[in-house]
Amino acid sequence: MAQTERLEADTSWQRARVAMYIESPPETIWYYLATPAGMNAYLTDVATIDSDREELAEGDTIRIVIGDLVNEARCVACVKPFLLSLEDHFRPLLPNGSVCEYRIRTHFRLKACKEMSKVTVEVEGYTQDDFMQWIRESGEMGWRQSLFNLKNVIELGLDLRNEIFGYPRLGVSNCTATAAKIRQIGLDPSRVSGNYLLEVYPNSPAEQAGLQAGDVVTEIAGRKTATYRQFVQALGAAANTAREVEIVYYREGERHRTTAHLSYAEEYTGLFDPTDQPLEEVAKQRRKRME
Repeated sequence: MAQTERLEADTSWQRARVAMYIESPPETIWYYLATPAGMNAYLTDVATIDSDREELAEGDTIRIVIGDLVNEARCVACVKPFLLSLEDHFRPLLPNGSVCEYRIRTHFRLKACKEMSKVTVEVEGYTQDDFMQWIRESGEMGWRQSLFNLKNVIELGLDLRNEIFGYPRLGVSNCTATAAKIRQIGLDPSRVSGNYLLEVYPNSPAEQAGLQAGDVVTEIAGRKTATYRQFVQALGAAANTAREVEIVYYREGERHRTTAHLSYAEEYTGLFDPTDQPLEEVAKQRRKRME
């Protein structure tokens, strides 16, 4: 393996990248990426620029609210209609009512391809720890879902964000279990793969099912959950069906089974209208429910 290939392999945790082909010119797609009105049409609940402009320009700060997620982002590069770069300051409201903070950089790149455009979202600046692995994996999946919704909005006129993000949840924070995590619970990573539970929230479906932080979930409803994406896919496949699902997990090297009643509660999906309820009030309600 070449030295540059080794370096890329060693630093892959620092970034995430998602791409989508959309049947529209870059100029049309730019509207949805660089204006509050466009963002609100496929992604955000509230987006406001700290200037009188209707479109982002370099140096502007945009406040983005998506359900229980708040991002104060500064535009650091803007080459219409091909490149938009943001320095993000995220403050998501967690299911237990607490707020965490992190900073990353997001780059949107558009490239004309005959009658299509290739839209690429690249996010960088992740650190190598469990929390940021969860943020990276959930963010990568979130952009995959959001670009798919953007494609639907532009090509079909259908805003499907509630359907795409409205799958049932367990009430956990999780990430793909590394080989080191698998070994920590006394198992062979060549034989076992799954999702490591960073946190199990009080009174959540996961807690009621007996799951604990540190468990490794390997199956949900008969579907393997070797990666974070497969974990989300398994939950999505359980939508609009019986909410009780069987879960296979490992704890301290031993294999267990349990059942859980998945939840569509807003503290787990994040789907609520922040224009109807201030985030501070939602946080208080969540803390009270978790007591």
